[in-house]
Amino acid sequence: MKKIVYEQGPVVVSFDCGERTGNDTILREVSQKFDHYASGIFDVPGCPAYRNLNHNPVVVGYGTENGVDYWKIKNSWGVDWGEDGYIKVKRSDNMCGIATSSFYAALFSDRDSH
Repeated sequence: MKKIVYEQGPVVVSFDCGERTGNDTILREVSQKFDHYASGIFDVPGCPAYRNLNHNPVVVGYGTENGVDYWKIKNSWGVDWGEDGYIKVKRSDNMCGIATSSFYAALFSDRDSH
C-alpha cells in the first residue's frame, strides 16, 4: 500500500474503529480510543484485522514518528476530530484491518488506454 500511496495517491481502506456496545473489551477500547483520538499514533494491540471492518477512511500518506511507522489517514468526521480531521495509525501488523481491504483509482493517460 505504501507504494500505491506514493505513486498513485490516496487509498480508501476498510478499518475497524471498534464497537461502543457489546462484550468484546478490545473492540470497546478501540472505539473509545478512535472516537476520542486527538494526537499521536493510534495503536491498540489485539485490534482484530478481519472481524469488524466498519469504517472507510482514506490513507493519504505515511511517515515515522519517534521510530514508529504510521499511516496518515483522513477521516470523514470533520476537522474538529483528531488532528484537524486526520489520524496516524501504526503501520504494521495490519492494525485494525487497515491493510485487509483497500481501493484506489488507477489513472491512465490517453496513451496508456490503447
